[in-house]
Amino acid sequence: MLRLSEIKISLSALEKEQAALMDAVAEILGLASADMTRVTVFKRSFDARQAQVMAVYIVDVEVAPA
Repeated sequence: MLRLSEIKISLSALEKEQAALMDAVAEILGLASADMTRVTVFKRSFDARQAQVMAVYIVDVEVAPA
């Protein structure tokens, strides 16, 4: 299991939160979404310091064995 932090997603993408999160994690790891068996949100917070408010995640990722 891997723990990734500081994954930022814009509020407009939160309508489809799970899909946006899976896409962001897959891009960071350089994997296809199908290679990940589970993505679990450990913590979610919001960064409102800029004009565009972002959701910031810490997630646990399980990757399928090679």
